[in-house]
Amino acid sequence: MTTPATPHPARSRPRRAPLLPLLLALLGLAPAGVLAQSQPAPPLPAAGPTPSPAAPVAPQDAPRIPAPPGTAPTAPAAARSPAAVVRPPEGACAGIGRAAPLPPLPITAARLASNQPLTIVALGSSTTAGAGATSIAATYPSRLGVELTRRLPGKSVRVINKGVNGQDVQEEIARFERDVFRDEPQLVIWQLGTNALLRGIDFATFTALAEDGVARIRAHGIDLVLMDLQYAPRVNDAAGMRDMLGWFDRQAQRDRVPVFRRFELMRQWAEHAGDGYADRLLAPDGLHMNDESYGCLAAALADTLVQAAAPPAGSAAHGPRH
Repeated sequence: MTTPATPHPARSRPRRAPLLPLLLALLGLAPAGVLAQSQPAPPLPAAGPTPSPAAPVAPQDAPRIPAPPGTAPTAPAAARSPAAVVRPPEGACAGIGRAAPLPPLPITAARLASNQPLTIVALGSSTTAGAGATSIAATYPSRLGVELTRRLPGKSVRVINKGVNGQDVQEEIARFERDVFRDEPQLVIWQLGTNALLRGIDFATFTALAEDGVARIRAHGIDLVLMDLQYAPRVNDAAGMRDMLGWFDRQAQRDRVPVFRRFELMRQWAEHAGDGYADRLLAPDGLHMNDESYGCLAAALADTLVQAAAPPAGSAAHGPRH
């Protein structure tokens, strides 16, 4: 009887890598991850300087913010220019000198006391229109509106610029109906005299026309303030300058017409500034004013107007009590 052979335990054989993945790898068809462990790691990049980070992107300009009434619009910083920005008066004239006080302005005072809107018309020629200023916002009427708003918080004040370059008294009177009375102002500031002086207009003719204009404005129940000449070389050297200033004196003393003494105020600026007066406070033509002097003029005028429109001492500021 034959005894069956006892089977030997199977010998362990090394596992061979499957042929199919190898073949696919050679053909470039291996799926992702095949042979990942057997591939050498990619070489590290050579040492060198660290790349600079990308430059930051500049932010866009902020949107424009509407400016409060009576102020110049604010431009983004990148767009600012001397013509677009009106700075407060400083340097050669701010706080220098003192304007002569005005007599009371009863119609203006009553308007403010009753908390009704106050309308002011600035009538005149080139220094009212703003010759020499870099923008409309830098003219004296625009600056006057800003200065009055600061001094009269809670009050509504509107200053209308009715200056026209080159006009004289006769042309200004001819537009009273359209440019003065139509707006129903409580106060008119009339700048006049310089063009008549420089053009050599007959002095008697000027005085007759100007006094007729004064009477017409006052007959409409409107407060009136006259503004005299500017202090400038071309004015100071003109024949008849003293006669013209004398007419303003007579209006103030004889007829009790309020006169804003611009000539004397600017003379004080010139005394303080010395040789640099014309360069600092006048336009290059040596006649008109500039941003700085218009700003100082408006500030001084605002001070005198507020004082002249203040209620009398001891009176009720808000009307009679019931």
